[in-house]
Amino acid sequence: MCGICGEIGLGRPPGQSEALVTAMARTMSHRGPDEGGTFTRATSGPAGEVVVALGHCRLSIVDLTGGRQPLFNENGHVAVIANAEIYNYPQLRGLLLERGHSLATNSDCEAIVHLYEDVGLDFVRHLAGMFALALWDQDKQRLILARDRMGVKPLHYFQQGDLLVFASEIKALLAHPARSGGST
Repeated sequence: MCGICGEIGLGRPPGQSEALVTAMARTMSHRGPDEGGTFTRATSGPAGEVVVALGHCRLSIVDLTGGRQPLFNENGHVAVIANAEIYNYPQLRGLLLERGHSLATNSDCEAIVHLYEDVGLDFVRHLAGMFALALWDQDKQRLILARDRMGVKPLHYFQQGDLLVFASEIKALLAHPARSGGST
C-alpha cells in the first residue's frame, strides 16, 4: 500500500505547493515507509501560471531499488504517481518495448506513462489490477486522476475555486490549509 497526494492550481508559488504536498504526504507515511518523492512544475497557460505538485509515499514491493516515484516517460514530460498493483505489467512491458519505448525501471507503474503516450486517455482500460493514480502531461497541461474499476485503491479529492487537491486518505486532505479553512 502506497499513498499519493497532490494539488493543481492557478497562480500559486511552486515552493508553497511543494511544501503543502510534502506535509500531506507525511500524514500518510504509514502507507509507504520505504521512501517518498515529490514533483512540482509551473507552466504558463491561457488562464495564467498553472502549478502542479505531486507527492508519493512508497511501500517497496516491485522493483525495490528502481521504482521510486514519480516515474517519467523518456523525455520527462509525462509523470505518474500511483498506489498500484498492475497485474498485466509483464505483458504491457513487452508490448511497450516492441513499440520502441525505453523503460528505465522494472516497476509495474512505469508502464502507465508509456501506455498513456501510446493510447491517450484510453490507457486506463488496458490496466489490469488495483490502482489510484495521478498522471501529469506537461505538454497538454493535463492532470489525470484515475482509479481501478472496483475502487479498491482510495482516491479522495476536493476543489475550491481554481484549486484541486487529492489524496489517498482524508487526513492528508485535511492537512491542506484550503480544506481546513486556512489560507492557501
